[in-house]
Amino acid sequence: MEDDILKVNVWYNEQLKRLKHTVMMNIRSIHRASRLSWKNKRLMNTRIIKWYQSRKLQLGHIKDTRISNIRNTYTVSVIPTITKKALLVGINYEGTSSELKGCVNDVYDLRNMLVSKYEYKQDNIQLLINTKATRKNILDAFIALLQSANEGDHICFTFSGHGYYTADMYEKDEMDGYDEMIVTADNQTIVDDTFKQLIQTHLKEKVTLFSLFDNCHSGTIYDLRYQYLDSSIQTNESMSVHSNPNVLDTSGQVILLSGCMDGQVSLDARINGKFNGVMTWCFLEALRQSNYEDTWETLLERIRTILNVNKLQQIPQMSSGIPLDTKQKLII
Repeated sequence: MEDDILKVNVWYNEQLKRLKHTVMMNIRSIHRASRLSWKNKRLMNTRIIKWYQSRKLQLGHIKDTRISNIRNTYTVSVIPTITKKALLVGINYEGTSSELKGCVNDVYDLRNMLVSKYEYKQDNIQLLINTKATRKNILDAFIALLQSANEGDHICFTFSGHGYYTADMYEKDEMDGYDEMIVTADNQTIVDDTFKQLIQTHLKEKVTLFSLFDNCHSGTIYDLRYQYLDSSIQTNESMSVHSNPNVLDTSGQVILLSGCMDGQVSLDARINGKFNGVMTWCFLEALRQSNYEDTWETLLERIRTILNVNKLQQIPQMSSGIPLDTKQKLII
């Protein structure tokens, strides 16, 4: 584009130079005309200068029009670069009385899906597995993930491991009166109030955070305001939304899929010869069956259908930080 504009400016300068040369030649001819009176010479000079000024304006208009046309031709819609990052946590609690078998497999399977189908770069996916998944490491990495995302970015956080619940003693924001939590590798916990505070503090506007929690009592682990498809709603009915008036909207969008309701357990099982968290396996199986026209609603319904076919009792939940059109195209 700049080369084309430069050519127009060169053309304009050449035309202006020729115009000035023509004017000077005409003025000299008038001055040399011995038969013309001084008054007529001055009158003719005035006419020539006016003609020069008019012609110069015409050339300037032609130049500006050509440059404008060039810029319009080269103008393209600038598509912002969308960065995708993920933090995947899996803890098997090896050597303890609460050992699990499938949580580490969950992490590797989720990473493979994000890379192969959803265009995540492997370098942008952080794994915290077993002893690395301490409370401090998880919180530090989660904060860094939130802070790294800018407008338009998509970030993903998943957890596979143990979960628990306790009476809501502090914020009194729980509709069921209980706080939910995850159990870290160093036998500490991260309560839903902590996740909520970090999201409210660090998630920027127009950033999308997708999370999958495959642990017991995970239904409202983020304490998000909008909850979809509770246990009383069957998969063949329209999706409805329940709003918690005790919770504020998030700055960016947060979409949470949890493995079960707050009062349920989320199972770890051997499926097709390999251990996985049941929710993670059903989620990945639903994505394998999906196409690029699927919506959040069809995804959740497909997960529930897979669970029902396999006669598993846990009921996955979906919630969001701001109102979500559940019929919009699925983006992870």
